[in-house]
Amino acid sequence: MFPKFNPMKHYAFLFVLLTSLVVASGAQASDSKNLIVGKGETHQLTPNTSVLRYDRLELGDGAQLVLNGNLPSLQLKADRVKIGAGVTIVAAGRPGASGVAGEAIGKTTAVACESGVPGNPGRHGEPGTAGLDMILEFGLVTLGSLSVDVSGGAGGDGGDGSAGQAGGEFGIDCNPPKGGAGGAGGDAGSGGAGGTVRLYYHWADGDNGKDIQDRIKANTNGGPAGKPGVGGLGGVGSEGKYVNRRTLAGNKKWLAGGKDGKPGATGTAGTSGKDGQFIVQQQFETGARTAPAVPVSKVKPSIQSTKTRSLDDLIRKLEQQEEELRDLRRRVERLEKR
Repeated sequence: MFPKFNPMKHYAFLFVLLTSLVVASGAQASDSKNLIVGKGETHQLTPNTSVLRYDRLELGDGAQLVLNGNLPSLQLKADRVKIGAGVTIVAAGRPGASGVAGEAIGKTTAVACESGVPGNPGRHGEPGTAGLDMILEFGLVTLGSLSVDVSGGAGGDGGDGSAGQAGGEFGIDCNPPKGGAGGAGGDAGSGGAGGTVRLYYHWADGDNGKDIQDRIKANTNGGPAGKPGVGGLGGVGSEGKYVNRRTLAGNKKWLAGGKDGKPGATGTAGTSGKDGQFIVQQQFETGARTAPAVPVSKVKPSIQSTKTRSLDDLIRKLEQQEEELRDLRRRVERLEKR
């Protein structure tokens, strides 16, 4: 004989389980953040995750949001967005450091009968870093004007080479010393690539029929290359002079001086960074929010949406199990009546 079915215990279990799931869902929702930057203020943000999610994002007139860090890409999502006039989001690449000039030779002239030492080369300039690739998913409430800067960083200049040392003095007992060659200039750093901005938006309170193309701009230019370093001057060769030596023409003989050192080579030119793209797409909604047409491989789903889908699946499974238990209870009741 089957044990008698107790519906109250079953419903109590379902109530406790569903309540705990709803509480867990509410706790997740309460963790969502708001970001408000006042008029004329600058807010520094250093995200440690590639996805930032806000319920409310408000940027006042002239506000600036500066994104720091080393992330190659960022997805910024906000359900309700208010943007004032002259607002800027900065996620540009950093400029490369310029190369240090070659160290000057301590003594400008070599000792007697010795050629000058060559100058020291300049250090190479470092490349600029790339601008941030950004995906912006905005539920717009109000929009003044917005400028997004994801330009690449400029390449650093190459350092100049130092001058070669002058040749030392000479007499009849040594050959005329040459001047030292100039140090080579450092190579220029290349510019960083410009980032790509993808803006997917909808009007949070319904389509207001306004075109936003002329109110949102993006600088996705690649960074310029640095300047190559200039080679150092060659050292001066020893000067020619007359020496005491008996010749058919008299007691003096002219000795030509040493050759000047060659100037250092100019550093190699860098290349400008590749330009990024700016893409704007409006998402039309009917009731619930629709997911933007973004490549799945480049966008990670938010934790909140994953939690919500998991909760819905659990509720559907519980409802299905409840119906199965009702059917089982009816079968047990029929068996007990026999």
